[in-house]
Amino acid sequence: MTYYAHMRETDDGEIIRQSVQSHITGCAQRAAQCLNAAGLADTGYLAGLLHDMGKYTEEFQSYLSSGDSRKRGSVIHTFQGCRYIMEKFHQSGSEPKMIIASELIAFAIGSHHGLLDCVDSGRRLGLRYRCEKSDVPYKEALSSFSDDIPSDYIDRLFAAAAEETNRIVGRLDETYQSDEDYAFETGLLARLILSAVIEGDRRDTAAFMMGGAPRALPEDMTAIWKERLAFLEEKLAGFPCGTPVAKARRTISETCREFADRAPGIYRLNVPTGGGKTYASLRYALRHAAEHGQRRIFYIIPYNTILDQNAADIRAALNNYPSILEHHANVVLASEEEQLAYRQLTERWDSDIILTSLVQFLNACYAAPNTDARRMHALTNAVLIFDEIQSLPKHCKTLFERAITFLSACCGCTVVLCTATQPQMDLPRVPRELMPDVSGLY
Repeated sequence: MTYYAHMRETDDGEIIRQSVQSHITGCAQRAAQCLNAAGLADTGYLAGLLHDMGKYTEEFQSYLSSGDSRKRGSVIHTFQGCRYIMEKFHQSGSEPKMIIASELIAFAIGSHHGLLDCVDSGRRLGLRYRCEKSDVPYKEALSSFSDDIPSDYIDRLFAAAAEETNRIVGRLDETYQSDEDYAFETGLLARLILSAVIEGDRRDTAAFMMGGAPRALPEDMTAIWKERLAFLEEKLAGFPCGTPVAKARRTISETCREFADRAPGIYRLNVPTGGGKTYASLRYALRHAAEHGQRRIFYIIPYNTILDQNAADIRAALNNYPSILEHHANVVLASEEEQLAYRQLTERWDSDIILTSLVQFLNACYAAPNTDARRMHALTNAVLIFDEIQSLPKHCKTLFERAITFLSACCGCTVVLCTATQPQMDLPRVPRELMPDVSGLY
């Protein structure tokens, strides 16, 4: 028997169905791609394979084919994957890395339609409840799933996933001294895996419903970054440098360019107001991304008004590069068609250069809606430029510090904190200065 995950009707009335095997494989492939830069490709693939295991049941097939008027999602199909991974690998006497990996993957499976509560309003433990709920057709789903995906294949994937997550956990253990900090960062790791599963699920589903294949994204951006850097260099070469201030701006820009070959990490660009931080940091980001194979560049700022102005400057400097996305509250669109296209772009964050607000960055790392969680994977393997960082709200300071530490230590990111007045940051390692003589610039 073939089990189906989705169905759609064509313009001429034909019913097209997507098999569960096709959907979970498509989700797994995309989730693996999202986590590859973080060294978690097998983890993402396994979570993607198991995310819709519960659709291998007669109950779900009846719900799908009958056009059932029950609320969407009312037929449980996420609990089965949680239970499978936990029963198979989360056993008394299992190695710690197996315990951790199974919990991380089970969390991603169980939360891909909405974050599960650690303890819900009925005082039930969220993950345990999903594994022990008795009226869920688990054995039926397991039997049919195993016909498509052999158990020994899952065993091999999980072994690889346990090694991947163990490496990340080891980095967190080296980075932090306290158990509280370590536990917090492990929570960010769980959210990152979830992010990839949501992305894989939604992207594959959307492609099927629209009758096409998911858009392939370029993995090697080196040529693109070098091409855009050439446009920026040409613009900068035309700037005057006859005054002391103009000469200082050029020195700042040249220093940023030369510093770009250093290893990824957390850096500070401490430059006086009027020192040309926007172009200097963009120059750094383009060259650094080209040198280190990073996939995206983010320009993040607290104030939307400044973001509007800087966005126009960045677009002009990069010769109106088409894959630049502005994601903030000031974006105004003229038509419903434009609004739909914009919403899809902001949900995915798969543009090459993203100009956004500090609010949206923190939402991607922490906010409850799955639309926000979906974006987090896009922050991996990226250059993150935070301008006017002195405006970071005090009540967000710890959340911000832990997010950039995780992204830097575990996700291949480079973070640049730009301002004329650097705030005190409580980070495990002191950020390095891009400017060797900050006082001299002033």
